[in-house]
Amino acid sequence: MADIADHFMFNSKKLIDSSHESTTNCRLNPFILMKVHPTSKGIDYMKKIAILLLGLWIVWSLQSPTLAAEPTVKSMTPWYDGYFALNRDGTLDRYTFTSIHQPLKRERLPYSNIRQVDRNASSFHLLQGDRLLDMKVDPFEPQGKVLPAMDVIKVASSPLYKVTLHQDRTIKIYSDFTKEWIDLSMTDVSDIAISMLDLFVVRTDGTLWSIELPRWSPDTELRFQKESVDHVKTVHFVDKSIWLIKRDGTLWSKWATYPGVNKTSPTNTFVHASSLKEVVSITGGSNRVLALTSDGSVWQWGEAKEQITRIPERLKLPPIQQIAATNDMTFAITKNNNRLHWMSSLTPYYNEQKKTLVFPHLPTTLYSPQFMSGSMSSEGRMHVSTSRNDTYVVDMYGNKLFDTPGVCSGQYSAYQFGLLNVCTYKDNEFYASMIDRNGKTVIPPRYAGLDFASSSLITFKLRQNRRWGLMDRAQRVRFEASSSIPIWFGKERVALVKSESRFGYINQNGKWIVRPTYENAYPFGNGHAFAKVKDKLGILNERGQWVVSPRYDYIVTDDYGSPSFKNGLAVVSLNGTVRIIDTKGRELKASVNLNKQKYQIAGPYQNGRILVHKNGKFGYADGSGKMIISPRYDLASDFSQYRAKVMIKSKGKERWHMINLQGRTVGNTGYAYIGEIQSAATPFEDATGKWGYLGLNGKPFVPAMYQYTLPLSEGVGMTVFEDRIGYLKIR
Repeated sequence: MADIADHFMFNSKKLIDSSHESTTNCRLNPFILMKVHPTSKGIDYMKKIAILLLGLWIVWSLQSPTLAAEPTVKSMTPWYDGYFALNRDGTLDRYTFTSIHQPLKRERLPYSNIRQVDRNASSFHLLQGDRLLDMKVDPFEPQGKVLPAMDVIKVASSPLYKVTLHQDRTIKIYSDFTKEWIDLSMTDVSDIAISMLDLFVVRTDGTLWSIELPRWSPDTELRFQKESVDHVKTVHFVDKSIWLIKRDGTLWSKWATYPGVNKTSPTNTFVHASSLKEVVSITGGSNRVLALTSDGSVWQWGEAKEQITRIPERLKLPPIQQIAATNDMTFAITKNNNRLHWMSSLTPYYNEQKKTLVFPHLPTTLYSPQFMSGSMSSEGRMHVSTSRNDTYVVDMYGNKLFDTPGVCSGQYSAYQFGLLNVCTYKDNEFYASMIDRNGKTVIPPRYAGLDFASSSLITFKLRQNRRWGLMDRAQRVRFEASSSIPIWFGKERVALVKSESRFGYINQNGKWIVRPTYENAYPFGNGHAFAKVKDKLGILNERGQWVVSPRYDYIVTDDYGSPSFKNGLAVVSLNGTVRIIDTKGRELKASVNLNKQKYQIAGPYQNGRILVHKNGKFGYADGSGKMIISPRYDLASDFSQYRAKVMIKSKGKERWHMINLQGRTVGNTGYAYIGEIQSAATPFEDATGKWGYLGLNGKPFVPAMYQYTLPLSEGVGMTVFEDRIGYLKIR
């Protein structure tokens, strides 16, 4: 220590001699502030002081956020449970989401000299030094063939191909099916992006070129085609749609459900998101898009939990330098190196430096309770009626837009994909039609019923036979009206139909996958569905083949119309025992362990918890089957937003409150009821019978003053006061 002190003392004397007044380097060397004379006693005195200050300086350095700062992040690559951070020194960190209320779990991975991280829907790649590694994630280790990458400057991949961009601005394509390289004549390339079979390249002159690669081996000559867009800087794929950032910082897209303007469906031409400027990066997932602009602003649009926004909205965040998103989560690094993460709707976000949730949204009254009836908010609009039975559409800015013919059988439909289902009443019958966002009739009033089957398909009910069919938005029939139930695809490729007393499935072209055969069947979810034969349920794939032969007694769903699988899991009964299974019928380890312990499974695996029941009480287990919250509640819900609502009876009264993942009460207790837990706001009823909204902290932020409050849609809550409907925006 004395030798080290001599060294610091010598350096400090030189610094003192050169500049007594300088203090700019005091964080690096505190001794420059010492003013002593180099006498013998002075030197001994300086040694003692140096040793003391050196010890203090070491402790202070280790605790200093500036000196102990993490490596500067070069890029963020989202993964299903978090993201991978490539640091500028070539090291790689993995950040894993555990809870909206906790910091991300950080793990330094044993890899160095990493130049780029790439991922697609099913695989992960590292550009390390002069080689390209194909990685599996859990555990994180190489798999498959290692490809040479000595002069590679960028890689882009799909489940079938790897595309490499080289220093000489040429590209090479490697087929994971044939294990061979495909030569394509394309030079002067500056950027690349691929999704499944669609490859896009940007050339140094700003032009954009595309090619559709073969699914297997090519049997014809492959040629690039020039796209009708120029001045392109970078190209990106976000949720199966192509996005361009031009050299002027503008943002353009093709095939996007939500291109950032008031378009109602994906388009095959490039659309300009005209409200955005100086865009530097883009990310997103599951019909949700986020753009980062040069001033550090983050803009979001599309579907975000209970919200749908077509025009980009600026999120209330500190200035951001990096951003990455999955289907359900968003991760960001601020310009002062703070880390944030939030659920897709942003309310609230977790601030790692402050170690707390930040609630940026406050409620605003859109319409005071005045309407007799109304729909939930959808695509920024509400369909309402007055006491005089006038029906019209209002927007989220206090404007009446146009009158409508009326509602169907007293049910107020909402806008979907740019169209609204309305009805005309004549001759004691309802005639269903659809109008667009300007109130113009798109489908005339000739049907007994209309509804959406998907973003591009409509299910219709004929007046003649009262059966449902399928048509596109141009009213071209794809499936004749023969189903006794409406046809609904949602985001699936196969839909359930019922003919007479049997169930079957069709695809989006109206072709039979399975003709009506089953005694009972359920809608598809995650590419699989349950169907019943001889009073037992089995699992079908999208080709109508049995993945698991009929053996289950029943399945547990929210209601009959719920998808068979959610998040790849379902709750079923087999031989009188409730189990949690995946799409291949494999039982979760947690489910096996819980049944061994004689707990009855009462809900799905969600937010890392499973609702269980024993001896008349409810509790929660984790993903391994370990009991985290012992059964103690008289009623309880599944976890949502890492919160659950639970009820305890006391002296004949029911009292509800929120709990966190550990079972600790969050916020206030003693609510008469708590509604559906949502990220932005949750309806609740107080002891007097009045309703308001709670935050995720379990405390009211909209006081209990209403006759009733409903769950949010697009961040808008419907309120009822003195039998009149109003709307509240949670901003």
